[in-house]
Amino acid sequence: MKDRTGQRQDKKGTGHAWLDTGRVPIPFTPPPLAAVTAAFTLDGATTAMLVRVNVDGARPQTREGWTLVLLAVRQACGHAGGTGTDVRMEG
Repeated sequence: MKDRTGQRQDKKGTGHAWLDTGRVPIPFTPPPLAAVTAAFTLDGATTAMLVRVNVDGARPQTREGWTLVLLAVRQACGHAGGTGTDVRMEG
C-alpha cells in the first residue's frame, strides 16, 4: 500500500515507509521534506538520510529548513556545486 507521498507503507501500520529495495524502513516523510525531495528529485537513500535528521530532539519544520540541511550535507561531502536545481525559496 502507498501513502500520499507515494511511498510504500508496511502492512503492520507502523507508519514506516520502505525504500525501493523493500528492506530498509524509513520513518514518515514530513510534507515540507517531501516537497524538497520532489524539487531536487532526490533518491530514496538521500530521503531516508534526511528524514532521520534530529538535532537535540528537533527537526526542520519548513521547506527552507530541509533545503538548508540538504545543501549543508552536500557542501560537507564535497558536492556543493551543480545541484541541478534552482535553489529559490518560494511558496
